Amino acid sequence: MQVTKLNQNTNYIFYNRGIWGGIQIDKAEKMMSAMYEMTGGDEGRKVSNNRCFFRSTTGNFRTNNRLKNLKHLESGPVRDVVRRSGCEYFDIAFVTEEFSRMEKNSYQQNSTFWDEVHYTPWVYEELNNLLLNVLCNTQDF
Repeated sequence: MQVTKLNQNTNYIFYNRGIWGGIQIDKAEKMMSAMYEMTGGDEGRKVSNNRCFFRSTTGNFRTNNRLKNLKHLESGPVRDVVRRSGCEYFDIAFVTEEFSRMEKNSYQQNSTFWDEVHYTPWVYEELNNLLLNVLCNTQDF
């Protein structure tokens, strides 16, 4: 796989698979390595805190029923690939996990989901706040 360096102003790359199913490990290895190189590799890390991320899939009723192994795949083998590549794992599934467990007819479900897949606006606002906190934190962990 040939990687083309992006514009020097490219500091962050996110891979967000969404609810389209699990990624194959060999594809994850190629993709995450390419993303690391596109953000400058080791040199990019030293100069400008460039970062690449794999964003885990948010929990919802549809993906939990259709893709029962998705959480295990992303939090295990995919997370290992991401770390080996030099990228970071943005675990949004951990944050939304409790929402996906709520009963369909409960008050809590009605306050977090519009339907079986999409959250109400306040949930997205809080997820965006979390993302901003991650991006603004340039400390190495």
